[in-house]
Amino acid sequence: MEVVVPSKEEYIHFFRLAETVLQDGIPKLSDGEIIALVSNVNWVAFPLQEEETMEEIENRPDPHIDLRLLDSTVRIGLRCNTVRSVDKLQNILLDYHLSEKAVLVDSMRKLDDDFETMVYAKIKEHNWSERGDYQRRFQRQTNQLDTAGIEEMFQRSSEIREEGKRRMKEEGLPHNPVTPVIEIAFTTIDRLNDQLYLSKLSQLKPMFEACLKVKTEAAIRAEERKNVSKKVIPRKTNFSCPKCGKQFTDAEARQKKFCDVDGMKIRTVFIYN
Repeated sequence: MEVVVPSKEEYIHFFRLAETVLQDGIPKLSDGEIIALVSNVNWVAFPLQEEETMEEIENRPDPHIDLRLLDSTVRIGLRCNTVRSVDKLQNILLDYHLSEKAVLVDSMRKLDDDFETMVYAKIKEHNWSERGDYQRRFQRQTNQLDTAGIEEMFQRSSEIREEGKRRMKEEGLPHNPVTPVIEIAFTTIDRLNDQLYLSKLSQLKPMFEACLKVKTEAAIRAEERKNVSKKVIPRKTNFSCPKCGKQFTDAEARQKKFCDVDGMKIRTVFIYN
């Protein structure tokens, strides 16, 4: 049976519907700008406010919500399509992102039963620009994933990363032939059911927003250093003679400055709790 590929213009309708759900999360585009974002392989992802080109969206260091239209269905999902986006999202497991992880897990558990989560190995044997071959390495019903399941999802993606690095080294390849792709959650629905489409997109929205809040390890370290520098650490001050050890009050230390027993300059020591 021949697969009918829709025209790029047919994506406009789904962008307009998405504007009612994602609102300020995506820019307001003209019909022509929407068409320009649809790839020649029948795929498109919603841009963020600061993104203008397909290249910017595809190389985003964060997940994206993407669409694929066929004759009678629409596939919608939340995906990490780049190594940078996979690595960054994995930081959601750190204690720094406990609140984001809680939102992600809770939102996944609330998804309809037809949502699935998958991890693929994207294989590019010859060069980085070729169209990849996808091998499934992990698959679960999304609303059945708990924290342990999410950790397993990232473990599979890490194994794929190591496989690519090993092959580059052993085979002397100029490009990484194996990289991970994480389909955080996706489903395929009847293309003519607008209300169902809006429902699925609404379910993905809190997951998408939580993922966008995840920071790189460098950004987390910088934030933690900043917080430490601002933190006021309780302390008390000790005034004493460094030779005989005689203790003085604050007023005595300021008035005398030197020990009246040994003549040594009174030492000030800060004791932090």
